[in-house]
Amino acid sequence: MLDNSVMQTALEELRISNEGALAAGDALDQKANFLFAGGSVIFGVIAALAIGPETIRTGGPCQVAALAISTAFYLAMMVVFVLVVAPRKYRTALKEDRDTIGQEVIARDSSEALLALVEGYIDTIDYNLEVNEKKALGVRWSAVLMAALVLGLIVLTLAPS
Repeated sequence: MLDNSVMQTALEELRISNEGALAAGDALDQKANFLFAGGSVIFGVIAALAIGPETIRTGGPCQVAALAISTAFYLAMMVVFVLVVAPRKYRTALKEDRDTIGQEVIARDSSEALLALVEGYIDTIDYNLEVNEKKALGVRWSAVLMAALVLGLIVLTLAPS
């Protein structure tokens, strides 16, 4: 069996990795916020350029299509944003109930308790990284939708009226 100092070193490294995974989740939320805020501004500009009684009546098919498509992209971006920033349950290395903590840590000798903590962190990190991968996918889709909104703005401004 490994000595306690090796186990404590492993435990500290795993703790740092887990904190990194949690911080990455926060960073993904911030990126999603930034992209949604930018998409909102771009959609607002598109709407200001395209919406109005005169534009709707006299606007060419490109303008009406650009507005309709941009609206769909913005709504999709809103759905993706909500999915990314929705509260998620991250795991911790120790279970949250008193009985489990007692069985996994307190009732064991120090070597077994450290081993239980290391195993708990390994499972926790794997789970938390999966949560972050789902968030990252949403952030990538937000970036694609943002690019589509920018393209819609370009089409709208260059389209003949």
